[in-house]
Amino acid sequence: MHTHTASAVTDFQASVAANTVVAASTAHSTNTANPHAVTKAQVGLGSAENTADLSKPVSTATQAALDGKATLVHTHAQTDVTGLTTSLAAKEPSITAGTTAQYYRGDKTFQTLDKAAVGLSSVVNVDTTARANHTGTQSADSLIDGTNAKVYTATERTKLTGIATGATTNSTDAQLRDRSTHTGTQTASTISDFQTTVSANTTVSVNTTHAARTDNPHAVTKAQINLGNVPNVDPTQQKQQAVISTTPAYVLDTFTIHPERWVHTSGGTGVIKDGVMTITTPANNDSISVRTLWTAILQDFDTLTLDINFNGNTLLVAGDTPLLSFDQAGDKGIVLTNFATNGVTGWQTISLPLTKFTSAFDATSSTAGTGTHLDPSVTVSNLKLRVYESTAGKTLSFRNIVLSDSTKTLKQDFTQPTLFAGAKPGSSTWRIQSLDIMKVTKDNVQGQSSDAYMANLMAAVKPFNPTHIGVAIPYDDPSAYPTTTPAAGYAARWASAIRAAGRNIFWRQMPLEWEGIYSKTKNTTRGVGTSAGVLAGTETTTYLAQIYQYIQAHPDQYRPGDILCPIPEPENGGINGVVGGATGGQFADANLFRRWLRDAITVTNAALDLIGLRGQVAVGFFGTSGFLVYGNVSNPKGFLDERTLDAMGVLGMDDYPSSPSGMATDLASYEALYGPFPLMLTRVGDDQRDDRCRPPDGHADGLRHPQDQALLLWPQLLDDHRGRG
Repeated sequence: MHTHTASAVTDFQASVAANTVVAASTAHSTNTANPHAVTKAQVGLGSAENTADLSKPVSTATQAALDGKATLVHTHAQTDVTGLTTSLAAKEPSITAGTTAQYYRGDKTFQTLDKAAVGLSSVVNVDTTARANHTGTQSADSLIDGTNAKVYTATERTKLTGIATGATTNSTDAQLRDRSTHTGTQTASTISDFQTTVSANTTVSVNTTHAARTDNPHAVTKAQINLGNVPNVDPTQQKQQAVISTTPAYVLDTFTIHPERWVHTSGGTGVIKDGVMTITTPANNDSISVRTLWTAILQDFDTLTLDINFNGNTLLVAGDTPLLSFDQAGDKGIVLTNFATNGVTGWQTISLPLTKFTSAFDATSSTAGTGTHLDPSVTVSNLKLRVYESTAGKTLSFRNIVLSDSTKTLKQDFTQPTLFAGAKPGSSTWRIQSLDIMKVTKDNVQGQSSDAYMANLMAAVKPFNPTHIGVAIPYDDPSAYPTTTPAAGYAARWASAIRAAGRNIFWRQMPLEWEGIYSKTKNTTRGVGTSAGVLAGTETTTYLAQIYQYIQAHPDQYRPGDILCPIPEPENGGINGVVGGATGGQFADANLFRRWLRDAITVTNAALDLIGLRGQVAVGFFGTSGFLVYGNVSNPKGFLDERTLDAMGVLGMDDYPSSPSGMATDLASYEALYGPFPLMLTRVGDDQRDDRCRPPDGHADGLRHPQDQALLLWPQLLDDHRGRG
């Protein structure tokens, strides 16, 4: 069933008008000759007579009453009217006539007679029956059908509105219902069994189950959602910024650690005791104590601060004494009495800008001095204290010599846990005994060991009672490998096996591009990184930035008591002119290499601070080669410096002697250069064997792998005094 609007039928109006019934009805409606013969009784006037009003008769009573009346027209004498004369005397004698367009108003004046005079000033003088003179709107409910135009009811209008434009016409109801003739689309809600059928579909059922899963069915990694550098740490517990020293400084001397670095070379005495060095003068001669310095130790600093005590002695000021000077192509120094009060008792702390150290020794607190000034960026060879006095036995004392950066731009943090507390493991003479399993960690990332193999290996090394197991797995995400993509979580699986065996871990991880391993090209353009840049957030792709991000992203990997080496044997990346040729290295020179070692410790400590382990994980232990440690003819002190050593706290060195006596020789060489500075042999092997991976027979507590002769293990040994057990 369907309907049409009259307007949609082209000859509708003409056909209706021509219809004979309609035409007769139209003629009948205009007939005024009482075509239905209506009577006066039918209209309620049955008793009325059809006579004019003037011709109607009056009743007898009415006629009698009329006969007693005066004639319609008659006169009276004025005297016949009682009081008339008196009344007329009080009236206006006459009214002046107005015009026909006026009226006589109550104020006895004639006024114009218009619509305003009768209170109709707003009424328009128009024919109100004419619709053309109407304004406003008219409700459609008041309209009636016309001859041609017809009024539609609300129901009819709704029905017509429901017919779509271009709807099929002249078809049977069955044809219109036939789905095969339909075009366009149909909403699912009009299909009675749509939902049931779709839900029962096997594929839909599987997809519905999959969509409801909350166990990460696609194994999406945090790197895939751009959160690869975000650590899995409760944000309410995680620090937002690492705590780094706000007053960067390097304690050059407290006179409690490494007092052997000072040597008294001339006249009188120089004695170090209880953190104080005291110089005693001879008569008429210099008393000189010298501290050997290495490389550009003043780099990054602009101020030297120290405590001085004249012990009540007024010292002779003899031009350039008492003098504190650095040897940089000749002495450049300051006269101490120009900055401290001579002759008083008690400690005075004086702050000395390095730029005031000059070859003329004439700077004061208010003058810059003349001569050649000290350049902190250039190597200095020693620090000298010289006192000249005519009287023997006068003393001058010093303590707490500190280099600092007044601009506070230097970022450094060399926090280390105490490594020498508690008893040594078992009967070992070594404080830390670690086994490096690089051959089954770093070297087989693409062919990973099973969990069972890991557990068996931990059981095999148990008789040696190692404190740590050395793990070397690259920092890089598996997607970074250019060939076979390794399975993720290899480091975590090794960590789990080692922790289960009750051991700590010596982490020796590295970036793939540092040396160029696993078919990855060595990359020297990324930049090695600086602590200032990484911690300021301006470096995000350098090698130090990669380490910083990795530690934060893997907080569960580390535990208190672990050792973390940012990059083992970092010189393998190349130091131009020192290791790996004149060019193509990660470092332009040895000075940048030393700076990077210090920055690497700072950045690693900063990352550990963010995961709550700063001061609980030892950092450094780089495992540099004996060549860098011992040096050569051109560098008899090696390529490290005391500032870097002090930052490390423990020097990590690889050693591959051919015999126990060879190791003894190496350790003696170390001691000659570094004295009692703590040493960790980060690799011990035999350089006469092809693999160089086994300890020399009869040495290093016999650390050998007892069963799997194909497995290569490097003992890693830390002594707490003079590099030996």
